[in-house]
Amino acid sequence: FFQVLSSFMSTFPVKWPDDQEETLKVASVFSFDLAAIPGPNCIASQMSYNSKLMVYTIFPPTVVALLATPLVVAAILGKLFHGGFKMHPRYEPVYANTWQYGVIVLFVTYPTVSVASLLGFVCQDLGTEGYRLKADFNELCPLGDILSFTFLYSVVSAALFPFGIPAFLYWVLYLYNVPRMARDKRRQAIIASLISTYKRQVSASELEHLAAYFGGSKPDASEASMRKFEKRCTRLFRRMDTDGSGSLSPAELSNQLL
Repeated sequence: FFQVLSSFMSTFPVKWPDDQEETLKVASVFSFDLAAIPGPNCIASQMSYNSKLMVYTIFPPTVVALLATPLVVAAILGKLFHGGFKMHPRYEPVYANTWQYGVIVLFVTYPTVSVASLLGFVCQDLGTEGYRLKADFNELCPLGDILSFTFLYSVVSAALFPFGIPAFLYWVLYLYNVPRMARDKRRQAIIASLISTYKRQVSASELEHLAAYFGGSKPDASEASMRKFEKRCTRLFRRMDTDGSGSLSPAELSNQLL
């Protein structure tokens, strides 16, 4: 979230309100840019815009492919020696780790790669120099030539990364039934809250103690609750002690309960 938020200042050329601008500056602390590391940054400064764009966009799928290599090896060994691609004894943990670390890589690199993909559409008018690409004034604005490599590659990159990665992550969540589990948990929480509210409104402390006596859940044992319970028991006893003897005979108890 903070990585995406921090990219707004460099992506959108607008004047932000002071409070929001301060928030964006704070969020920039959490931004991750591989090309900003001293070594890669020195190399990237000597590259053309198209070359840098290709490095940005090729890096995430390359890392994911490398992470998937152990899974491919486990599948091949399972097929050769265990009778099936998924039969290797280490296949399941390797499969889980591949998904986990692959998603982490996509999540971490998503803001940087998305911004790099969208910068191909941000141009600036330099007067006599014409419209130039804001990310690199040495390049003409690709919007003037929709058949240029820069424009076509930016379109493909924008489809794959800013929009493709969220769609892929949602597909992974859907594959593992996460939306359904979230809906079920929300529904269970609502039902539990309704039942709890109903019990507070209609249940007397006597019923709670009787339920506990017969094997139910433990009643509320707070001091205020116990005092209230004792008062109710005293009033109930006085109503049932019809002869005022201070004790209940079996006959008096049965007559009151029937």
